[in-house]
Amino acid sequence: MMRAPLTLALMLLLAAAVPARAAEHSLLDDEVTKAQTIKILDATGPKARFVAVATINSDQDPDEDILLVDELGTLWLLLNERDCKFAKPKTIAGPVNTVPGPVSLELSDVDLDNDEDILITNSMGVVYLVIAEGRGRYRDMTKISNELNTASGPVQVRVTDLDLDNDEDIIVGNAEGVLYKIENIGMGKFGGATALTRIPGMAPGPYDYVFTDLDFDNDEEVVLVDARETVFLLENLRDRFNAPKKIAGPLTGAPGTVDIEVADYDYDGDDDLVIMGASGAVVLLENKGKGVFASTPKQIAPPLGPEGGSRILAMSDIDAETSEDIVVVNTRGWVFLVENDGLGVYGKPQCLTDSIEMSAGAASATREDLNGDGFEDTLVLDGAGHLYLVLGIYDAMEERLRGMEDDL
Repeated sequence: MMRAPLTLALMLLLAAAVPARAAEHSLLDDEVTKAQTIKILDATGPKARFVAVATINSDQDPDEDILLVDELGTLWLLLNERDCKFAKPKTIAGPVNTVPGPVSLELSDVDLDNDEDILITNSMGVVYLVIAEGRGRYRDMTKISNELNTASGPVQVRVTDLDLDNDEDIIVGNAEGVLYKIENIGMGKFGGATALTRIPGMAPGPYDYVFTDLDFDNDEEVVLVDARETVFLLENLRDRFNAPKKIAGPLTGAPGTVDIEVADYDYDGDDDLVIMGASGAVVLLENKGKGVFASTPKQIAPPLGPEGGSRILAMSDIDAETSEDIVVVNTRGWVFLVENDGLGVYGKPQCLTDSIEMSAGAASATREDLNGDGFEDTLVLDGAGHLYLVLGIYDAMEERLRGMEDDL
């Protein structure tokens, strides 16, 4: 397969990592080969700051496009024109906020037509749906819920098939720790919102949650982490939930932004939890089996770079070795790789790039192969709304081994 010229600079392996708590200059060891970084979008044009990024194949071509949402809840699409070149942003829906405020974005094929539709919530917890019609066309935005937030604050929207009817339902978490379900009754039609549970003792502020089948009964549990890194488990009993159970934490004294990801880091068949909170340290809660977690979290990576501010966590097989690696973006814009050796052992952090001149208050990141070379790239949206692309690792030896396998 032909590779874009932009990936040629990535043909050397990353070298030795840096000590965790060393001085900042040691994080930038000259022996470490830096990944190529491209600034895709300068955020000086839009009236509102971009706050979330996702990838979406809006026109059914081989290339993933970029979806952005600003703090007014306006949706913007950047079409991928190949070789890491993108069209100018165009508005496809919104806004949903009258003044800048929290928004949450999720993608789901709600009508089962093989096109990803867009769900977005505003600061008051109202959920809106934008149906994709294919080839980059979208219907007008429709409102599918009333206000689910009692006051403006953090809100999260996610999708999962809670009742196992093959339609993805909507789960909305509001600022008070209440989780709501909006049932997909088929073909993109939704019922009213019903309260699933309230998380008792949830710390105020940012939070995050994921779905995973921890007990192998084919329905997904909810795992939520709050601003103090207290971890709660909600067991799914076929469309209803047991009372929330605290399984860890609080892991930090200072509340702040949190991220949680699911990954079977040690390949034992059980999903583990990877968490990063306000301190910037990345910790692992190991699943010992059927949702029973280790009593003590294991630190995978210490805080990287300057103290304070928000950091970003993402899981990505960035080196195409089939094991889930960890990508961390610190407040200065340095992107670190914490590599999984495939046996559940994470190496020392390696600085992929220090060339992003990132504004304070990192917004979000996502990962996708955007240049078609078979290696996952990292999209970083900074605190000012500038968008950067860090290209995935291209290892020439790995590629030669792949070619030998293909010839067998």
